[in-house]
Amino acid sequence: MTDTTARPRQRAGRAIAGLLDQAFTAGANALNGLVAGVLLGPAPYGRYVAVIGIAFITVAIARAFIGEVLLTHTARASGEEYARQIRNATATAGLVGVLAVIVAVAIWFVGFEILRDLLWLAPFLPAALLQDACRFAFLAQGRPQRSLVVTGIALLSQLLIVTGLYLADAVSPGSLLIAWGSGTVVGSLVGLTLLRTNPFSGRAVVWVSETRHLSAWFAATAVLAQTQTWVVLYFVGGFLGEADLGGLRMLQLIVLMPVQNFIWALTGLIVPGYSHFAGQGDAGKIRQRARMLVSAFTGAAAVLVALVPILRWALDALLPDYREYSHVLWPVAIQAGVYLIQAPLNAALRGMQQARASFVQYAVFTSVILPGGVIGAVTAGVEGVAYGMVCGAFAGLIAAYVLYHRGLGQLTPAAETSR
Repeated sequence: MTDTTARPRQRAGRAIAGLLDQAFTAGANALNGLVAGVLLGPAPYGRYVAVIGIAFITVAIARAFIGEVLLTHTARASGEEYARQIRNATATAGLVGVLAVIVAVAIWFVGFEILRDLLWLAPFLPAALLQDACRFAFLAQGRPQRSLVVTGIALLSQLLIVTGLYLADAVSPGSLLIAWGSGTVVGSLVGLTLLRTNPFSGRAVVWVSETRHLSAWFAATAVLAQTQTWVVLYFVGGFLGEADLGGLRMLQLIVLMPVQNFIWALTGLIVPGYSHFAGQGDAGKIRQRARMLVSAFTGAAAVLVALVPILRWALDALLPDYREYSHVLWPVAIQAGVYLIQAPLNAALRGMQQARASFVQYAVFTSVILPGGVIGAVTAGVEGVAYGMVCGAFAGLIAAYVLYHRGLGQLTPAAETSR
């Protein structure tokens, strides 16, 4: 087999493995969410959502200055330099995880009723961050197959635990949180073993020092991205009630979260390529790839919205407890479609190391979605919240488009031939 034949096949295999990896990740999250939603009902599920949200916020913020930096910074390293950066990155993940435990326990002590199950989750936060760092280390290395193994074994562990809980009639918000956390423990151990790295030999302070030119803006972006979503959701839980929070989150789980997980898969696969193109000053190839992906995802967004009537029928038939929220599928699907369209532009910003521009994009998004969600809740209930989030998504799309073109203009035009 010639190299020219092998390389396209290797790239195709890596792409498929990356998508499967994210499918497994989405499946693990969906498993816990669906089991909780179906077996607990809207109100208890709202309580579960509020607690698991702490984990999602923690992972997303840590990913901003660990995982995303691995994709844009460590992707250009090799050999011992790569191994050194991985040690430092995993050490940072472990340290941040310990700090997250302390913060989570402090939040629990404050006594928020909706977060009364938080202690079941807190001990697993370091493992969750380590598993995520391991996955992104493999993606940065161009070995998504290893990331798939980590995710698959973690998912299998969760499946076994949840099955045991169901058979023992022991399903509760707390037990499902333990199932999720136990899977992250297994996944983190597998990931560290496959990486052949020891986080205790790394130095978090070195990682922060070497990557702060990227991580500061990525972290600020992640804080905005997670804050705006969960502030709206917690407002729904506090203002409209736990049942409306559970109903809205169930619809997001069915429609929005699969799209967001697909976008993360896309990000992990194409940001390293964008990064290489940007390093060569090849704005033409960046433009060509972004144009192709935006066109494809616009079509996918249209199909998604067209499927809403079928999704409403399925929701009514399979999840009757959530039937009263089925009309909210329309704005949730529109929001997911807008996210699809802007995903290639956001990925290009990260690949071009336009960290500040990524922050600005989310700042625009947040400045619209927060007041939009609040006004929507006050005027039209949970449906108004969903349409407020749609307004924020469109504002984010416009900002991403403008900032993407501005970022292209800042590259050295070394290869405009593919324009």
